[in-house]
Amino acid sequence: MKLSSRARSVLMNVRGDLGRLLRYARNDTVLSNPERLQYTSLKFKPIYYTILFTMKPFAVIQTGGKQYLVEEGSTIVVNKIEGKEKDPITLDSVLLYSVDENITHVGTPMVPGVKVLATINTQGKGEKIRIARFQAKSRHRRVQGHREALTELSIQKIAVEKK
Repeated sequence: MKLSSRARSVLMNVRGDLGRLLRYARNDTVLSNPERLQYTSLKFKPIYYTILFTMKPFAVIQTGGKQYLVEEGSTIVVNKIEGKEKDPITLDSVLLYSVDENITHVGTPMVPGVKVLATINTQGKGEKIRIARFQAKSRHRRVQGHREALTELSIQKIAVEKK
């Protein structure tokens, strides 16, 4: 499947992880040579397949200072959002919304009239990160741990207001 030049240029200008990933798609060698996929990290493979092979309606949202690519039915893990399990939430900060490869709406900075409806699956903590500080020849050692508070969201619908 080939991307139209409009869709490719819009997707190239997306900031963050998505833009960094799509530099692979600048020429069509990636589409004709699937072996190049092994050079992308595992974190990027689902995004790569979502954009280049399925082309379902998707959106790029911003929450907690980070950007996430979502589509209906997907599950994402974000920084903690207040709420209980199975509570519905609305994410208003949509940076990009694409219906298919020919119709893409890019926000300046947000796309007006587009909201992402999600439900909270779980509230929890991430993996423990160990922070160690050591100074040689002075017997000074300090070890500290940290676990990020996370929320798992299930994307229900990308809602577009009719004008």
